[in-house]
Amino acid sequence: MKQKWMFIIQLIPSIFINLILFWTFFHFSSVIECIIFLPFLICGISVLGKTISLFLEKEKIARFFENLFTISLLVYVVGFLIVWFAVSISNNNFFLSLFAIPFFIIVFLIIKKKFGQPKYSKKIRIQSYFNLANICTFLLIGVTFGIGLLLFANGLSDVLDDIEQMQGFQETTGTLTQYNENTSMPNLLYSYSVDGKIYLLEAALNTDLVPRIGSTRIILFDPAHPDRAILKGNNSNFLLLLVSFIFLTVSFAIGCAFVSNYRKFPKISKNLLNIVVGLFFFFMGFGLIYYLTGSISIIRAFQNYSPSNYPPIIILIFFILAGILIFIEQAKQIYKIVHAKK
Repeated sequence: MKQKWMFIIQLIPSIFINLILFWTFFHFSSVIECIIFLPFLICGISVLGKTISLFLEKEKIARFFENLFTISLLVYVVGFLIVWFAVSISNNNFFLSLFAIPFFIIVFLIIKKKFGQPKYSKKIRIQSYFNLANICTFLLIGVTFGIGLLLFANGLSDVLDDIEQMQGFQETTGTLTQYNENTSMPNLLYSYSVDGKIYLLEAALNTDLVPRIGSTRIILFDPAHPDRAILKGNNSNFLLLLVSFIFLTVSFAIGCAFVSNYRKFPKISKNLLNIVVGLFFFFMGFGLIYYLTGSISIIRAFQNYSPSNYPPIIILIFFILAGILIFIEQAKQIYKIVHAKK
C-alpha cells in the first residue's frame, strides 16, 4: 500500500508536466519551434515512462527511459550552449562566453560517466571529493543560484517600487472590450468607469491565453489622474519573481542530489528536495493564476476564460493539489526519519 502511494505521489507531477509539455508543443505555429521544444517533450515522456516501469518492476525498460532522458536533455543543453557561445563570440562578448565553458565540461563528464565507464564506488567518490566533476558541480550550483538570486532581487526591487508608486491608487472593475493578436504579445483593451466617465486601458499580455471578451478584471487607477491605470497582477516584475523561483529550485535540487552522495542522511536530503518541489508546484500554480487573473480565485480564472482555455487552468489547479500532496507526504517521511534517530 505504501509503495502504491509513493508511486502516485511521483506519478502525479509527471503527468501534469507532460500535459503542459504536450499542450505547449501542439500550440506552436512553426516547425522550428516544435523541433527546439521536442527534447523537452521527450524528457517529460521519459520521466513518466521510467516511473511507470519502476512500478511494474521492468528494470530494462526503466533504464531505456533513463538513457533516453539523458540523451534528450544533453541534446538540448549542448544545442543551447553552442548557440549561447556562438552569439557571445559574434557579439564580442568574450566574458559572457566564458560562462558556457563549465557547462560544456559538465556535459562531457556526464556523458563519460553515463556511457563511457562504470560508476565509481562510494569510497573512490569520497577520495575524489575535489575532482573536476565536483568543482564543475559547485560552479553550476553557484551560477544557477546566483542567477536566481539576481533575478529575485531585481524583480523584488521593481515590485516594491511599483507598490510605492501605486500608493493611493484605488480599485475598480474593468471589462475587456477587444484584443489584438497581430503583435508578438496580445494587446488587451479594457474599459473602466470613474465618476461616470469611461476610460480605456491598453495592456500587453505575456501569454497566449487571452481572456474572453466581456470578462472583468481589477484595475488600479490614480484618483488624481484616472487615465493613469494598470491591470492588477499583470506585472512583468512579478513574472520575473516566478522565473527566479525556477532557478533557485533547480540550484537546490542539484545541491540535494550532490549532498545525498556524500552525507550520512541521503534520505532526508531527498525528502527536503521533494518538499521544495512540492512548494514550488503550489506557489507556481497560485502565482500563475494571479498573473492571469489578478486574483488567486480559481473560480474567477474559469469565469474569465472560454472553455477552450480551460486545460492550462486545470493543469495549474493540479499543480496546486500535487504540491500539497507532495509536501504533506514528504513532511511525514522527514518526521519519521528524525524521530527514528532519537
